Amino acid sequence: LGKIDTSKEGIYEVSGTVQQASRTYPYPFIERCADPQITYNPDDGYYYSTGSKYDEVIEKPESLNVFKKLSVRRAKTIKGLQTAEDHVLMETKLGYRWGGFFVSPRLYKINGRWYCIVGAHDYRDGGYTPEKQDYEIGYSNVTLLLPYNGTEEQMKAGGMLDAEQWDEPIPLVFPSIGSPEDGASYYEDENGQGYYVSGKCNSEGPNAPFGIWIVRA
Repeated sequence: LGKIDTSKEGIYEVSGTVQQASRTYPYPFIERCADPQITYNPDDGYYYSTGSKYDEVIEKPESLNVFKKLSVRRAKTIKGLQTAEDHVLMETKLGYRWGGFFVSPRLYKINGRWYCIVGAHDYRDGGYTPEKQDYEIGYSNVTLLLPYNGTEEQMKAGGMLDAEQWDEPIPLVFPSIGSPEDGASYYEDENGQGYYVSGKCNSEGPNAPFGIWIVRA
């Protein structure tokens, strides 16, 4: 890969073998965790782990007991994340507008501030009730940005594990295409230009095909 000049357009074929080093990181690394991401935070010197978490084995796709919480782990090493404690930042609550399915949470530093980007469900008027079964009205239908509001000192003391140090969610809405339904990723190029990358957006309608959206922001 080091011989590929990525500054030039073209098609490159790469061959090789991808192998998980089981002696380094056991499998499964974190149980009952889909869409995992590990982020190193240079501001406090810790690794953070996020993912789509469920508390029990999924036996039916319409199970209402899965992806109901947004949680994060923190450790000094990647290996330490395996046994680190989960800290809940958001969860589905009666009457609360935002709830599960919480999917594909990601931690990013954007314009000097830390955010958690996560796919969620907008229950709108009246918030979540047991009668509003999310598998009938759609799984996640919006992407949220949670801004971290703690100081640098609070962060170093573990503040990013404290739900009280995260501001209220902000819906991520792109002009003309709406909000990504299943979360989004964020990247910056070498010049600091940011890009959001996502799949299906809610303005496309329930039967729209999946694709990849790249939005410069």
